[in-house]
Amino acid sequence: NTYTGTTTFAGGNLRAGVAETAGTRGPFGTKTSVGALVFAGGTLQYSTANAYDYSGRFSTAAGQPVKIDTNGRDVTFATALNSSGGTLSKYGSGTLTLSAVNTYSGITTVAGGTLALDYNGSIANSPTILVGAAGTFDVMGKGYYGMTLAANQEIKGDGIVNGDILLGDGSVISPGTNVGVLSFDGNLVLSPTTVFNFQLGSPDYPGTSYDQLRMLVTNFGFLDLGMGIINFSNFNFTALPGFAEGTYTLFDCPFGTAGWLGSSLDGWIGSNPATLEFSGASVMLNVATAVPEPGTVALLAVAGLAAAATVLRRRRR
Repeated sequence: NTYTGTTTFAGGNLRAGVAETAGTRGPFGTKTSVGALVFAGGTLQYSTANAYDYSGRFSTAAGQPVKIDTNGRDVTFATALNSSGGTLSKYGSGTLTLSAVNTYSGITTVAGGTLALDYNGSIANSPTILVGAAGTFDVMGKGYYGMTLAANQEIKGDGIVNGDILLGDGSVISPGTNVGVLSFDGNLVLSPTTVFNFQLGSPDYPGTSYDQLRMLVTNFGFLDLGMGIINFSNFNFTALPGFAEGTYTLFDCPFGTAGWLGSSLDGWIGSNPATLEFSGASVMLNVATAVPEPGTVALLAVAGLAAAATVLRRRRR
């Protein structure tokens, strides 16, 4: 196609089914000052014929929901995605690499394949990075120190984070979309104000009945707890149906850990007392039997006294 106007992805998939001849023709017409690619609910899907970088044509209007299906191809976006309130969703197998300082301020979703950052790439303004069960978020390209998660920025989901992650002050880790396992294949370095969100059902099945953070060993990653900086107050626990006394393996770290837990490791989950514990190469949560509310105890005591009085009256008769 050689048209020079706007292309709008309004719904479904619009596939780049032919090769791009830059400046002359392509599946979405020719790049001009008025030939923007506008996202309005649809997806740009790549093909075996095309892995061209169209990021320089993306609309920068507010709220752009950019949806990309790499469809088995490896694609690099060299131009920053700068839509205020805009989102980025990555679908399909293959890799989408971001090599610019992106400033879009909506959610990043990795539903399939790999979303990668190279050494210069960043998505610091995206408040939530959601990694689905079929997705990988890869920061290996950022080098030895990996990526620093910004204040209040969250990584959540059931997928894999590949490469080193330094959790900045106030950053958030939330394993599972509903309930699941969030895996890190690289070093994960915690900070004193890191927040962890865990959903807890039965203690029997990690990743199925309760959330778990799991360290993988492919890249020899370990969990760096810091020097006594992580306490019970760093965790938000949500009790689900089936929640009960028992032991929950919150952090499964087969390759090992560095550092140690803090000194304030006791707390409550509803009416159940609970304690964090470092055991072997894992961080465990030990939940004890629920303690009745004082009002309940008082009622039980009154009921007991009433029953005793009844028995005494019967004996006197």
